[in-house]
Amino acid sequence: MKRFLKTLLALTAVVSFTAFADQAATPKIGIVVPLEHPAMNEIINGFETTLQKEYGKPIVFKVQNAQHDTNLEHAIIAQMLDGSYTMIVPIGVGATEMSVAMVEKQEGA
Repeated sequence: MKRFLKTLLALTAVVSFTAFADQAATPKIGIVVPLEHPAMNEIINGFETTLQKEYGKPIVFKVQNAQHDTNLEHAIIAQMLDGSYTMIVPIGVGATEMSVAMVEKQEGA
């Protein structure tokens, strides 16, 4: 399972890297976590480490925990959209479906 997650994170990082590699400003990455769990923390750490290593320049990561509340999850995603984040990374099916429904412009999909 860990090998699968590492492969998935590496693939996501490579695809995501191309989405913001041309931007001059420091990219802001918002990570939406549905609930607090050790496995979620491992996913976040792996994503941050891999993406930072691939990009090679500073990246600002902001992790928001929705505390298993869909209303809070919606508010977090809306806040990240208003904050002009370079990328929003939802973790989990519910957060992903909500993000896809809320984000009008999706690049690299």
